Amino acid sequence: METLKIYLKQEKEKEQKQREAEAKFAELKDKYQATKYPDRSISSKLFSILKN
Repeated sequence: METLKIYLKQEKEKEQKQREAEAKFAELKDKYQATKYPDRSISSKLFSILKN
């Protein structure tokens, strides 16, 4: 039972980090006026370019 609680907590933390990264990506797209690109995935090359 304890293992399940740990797993669920880790999954919740992963989801939170995912949402934060997606929000950051949206901010960067607005900042650099890259909103024409529909890709919202943080795994896109555009995200890594905008971060740098």
